[in-house]
Amino acid sequence: MRELDYTLQILHQMPSKLVYEAGRWESPVIVGEADAALGNLPKGGTQGGMVVSMRDWDTDLSYMLSYESKRIRRVVLSSLQAESAMQVKLLDKTQWIQRLMSTLMGVSLEVVLKSDCKSLVEAVHSLSNVNRLKSQTKEVCGFREVLQRGEVKSMSHTPGLTNIPDGLTKDSVKGRRLTWQAAN
Repeated sequence: MRELDYTLQILHQMPSKLVYEAGRWESPVIVGEADAALGNLPKGGTQGGMVVSMRDWDTDLSYMLSYESKRIRRVVLSSLQAESAMQVKLLDKTQWIQRLMSTLMGVSLEVVLKSDCKSLVEAVHSLSNVNRLKSQTKEVCGFREVLQRGEVKSMSHTPGLTNIPDGLTKDSVKGRRLTWQAAN
């Protein structure tokens, strides 16, 4: 966050400024979507992908702000662990972008997270204890906490075919096709 504060100080000193067209964007929201593919890299590595965009639900406008497709450095033993690792990384990135864009635009932006891992989303929204997901307990409780504090408006399930980052976790030809299908 110190780096962000320093960046914002420099941007405020610059003569140019980001113009926010309030008339066009009725309700802008920062939307983060992530996906992971367990063991799809050579030698069994796991690939993760994420997309952060700013969307207006009323007018259906959407601008991609950031995307990433990288090997997950953490050792993961299940697809649920891989998905939760990517959601944690996505949460950090969306909160950073949300703070930056809110400051530059002068409006308060909400954050929405999406995942194609239904069991992770159900665990986050469940009232029961997460003992059956012992390896995910910290992540699940962390997501519950940011939802309760209002730092994230919602975390919802997105089917795989409409999840744009799904294409970022596949080989280039299949990935481009999947990303194109999800975006349309």
